[in-house]
Amino acid sequence: MKLRFGFIYRNKFLFLILLLSALVRFVGLVPNIAHTDEAYITEHSKILFYKIVTSFDFDPHAYKYGSFIFYFQSLVYIPFFLLGFVLTNIGIASPPPTEFHNRIIDFVEYATDTNSQFLFFEGRALTAILGVLSVFLVYLIGKSLFTKDIGLLSALFLAINPFHSRDSRYITTDVPLLFFILLAIFFMANLWKTGKLKWYVLSGIAIGLSLTIKYFPLAFLPFPLVVFLDQRNKILHFKVIISILCIIFGIWLGIPFVFKRESINLIQYEVNAQLLWYGTTLTAFISSVVSFFASFGKNQVLSLSTIIPTEITEFHSTFLIFRVLGIPLTIISLAGLL
Repeated sequence: MKLRFGFIYRNKFLFLILLLSALVRFVGLVPNIAHTDEAYITEHSKILFYKIVTSFDFDPHAYKYGSFIFYFQSLVYIPFFLLGFVLTNIGIASPPPTEFHNRIIDFVEYATDTNSQFLFFEGRALTAILGVLSVFLVYLIGKSLFTKDIGLLSALFLAINPFHSRDSRYITTDVPLLFFILLAIFFMANLWKTGKLKWYVLSGIAIGLSLTIKYFPLAFLPFPLVVFLDQRNKILHFKVIISILCIIFGIWLGIPFVFKRESINLIQYEVNAQLLWYGTTLTAFISSVVSFFASFGKNQVLSLSTIIPTEITEFHSTFLIFRVLGIPLTIISLAGLL
């Protein structure tokens, strides 16, 4: 007991930051406005849970997002499924049919239909938990790479970040994706510091899992640099091969049916559809820059005016900066960058 309270006292600032992050993420979890992606994820998670229990089919048959988010959200149905099993067998709930398969179906319907509101709260709570854990990971990364004070300050900034706090209240992919990106960065930080094989393994698995949430390879981007900086021994290539295999293993864990031809076709279709959906001003600007440099060596070089963003106006800039952060935090942020 003394050891536990001593740990809390020595890390009282971290405890307060995590408590603050939990409060701003759990207070107002429900009721809250709905996110456009929540209906898709909750519906397919419910269908996946039903298929797993009734026909032992683990394929979500939906690949707008990676399978991991559907497996993760299907966890909320397990307590009510078990509760329905117990209540039915002790005679409190309606008596089960004679056939075991039909009885299983009744349990699933009990779990998904009679407790839909609380299940929705549970689903959002899972995201909120990952949001709080992300704050803790930022602390660990800052402490590992720099100092404990930098870790605490970084964790505080994420704890009160308006976007992260808001998205931690929704059944979406953004916060789970960030959690696994941060987890991979934490493992890579230890890889860079120690060069031990276990950090290659854990980094690979975390990178692979992050790819099974939203198909964004963000966690993989720093990996080649970290590997390049690790020049401690002559078996580096062996560790890199092991880590790449672990990335593949992590992808398989999150999307077990990724190697099926049907799944590959669905994933390719969904990724192409999302690339079109993410056609924003930024992607248009990047595309224009690429086109400008690609025009060199041809008969007609594009004008520099082609890479000037036409949709970014003063209104958009001020809206993004002042409406999101506010004037005081904007000034502090700019000063911090300097």
